[in-house]
Amino acid sequence: MKIGPRERLILIIAGGAVIVIALVLLLVLPQYQKLGALDEQIQSATQEVSSAKTLLAQREQIKDRAAETDAKWLRLANMVPESPDLPSLIIEIQDLAFDTGVQLQSLQPSDLKAGANYQAIPISFNVVGTWSDTVDFLQGLMKLERGIRIVSFSSTVSPTISNANPTLPNYSVTTVVQIEAYMIPPTASGN
Repeated sequence: MKIGPRERLILIIAGGAVIVIALVLLLVLPQYQKLGALDEQIQSATQEVSSAKTLLAQREQIKDRAAETDAKWLRLANMVPESPDLPSLIIEIQDLAFDTGVQLQSLQPSDLKAGANYQAIPISFNVVGTWSDTVDFLQGLMKLERGIRIVSFSSTVSPTISNANPTLPNYSVTTVVQIEAYMIPPTASGN
């Protein structure tokens, strides 16, 4: 059988089509399969990155809270130290008296009182000043760095002699204050 030019053209086109189909099947389709596998890997890696970011954010929050907790612990340790640390407390009270305008007349610590996990140091002192200065002083006591409790106070008003000290008003308030400063002995803080 003789092949004519038209049939030869059809055969060439059919052969070319078979070659193109074979090339597509052998070269292009495996690349699409690889792309599909890479897409799955990218999706999996994206999920892992998202999980890692979430975990990192959680850990940073925990770290921030730990720093905040440490700061609160330090403030608490300053308020209730492991030793009486009376000199610094006395200086704080003297500074407060000076800042509020009262005169600290006397200050007397007493023996330690033991509690369950703490010890209290009773301290009595007298201050003299105007009523408003005395109120400012008593309010300032509650804001000291050291943890204290005002146990009692009593005030008496007395007239002043204006010639003796012209800077004072015509009256003064003498206040007897009893406070307790607290400490946690080292053996109690280890529990």
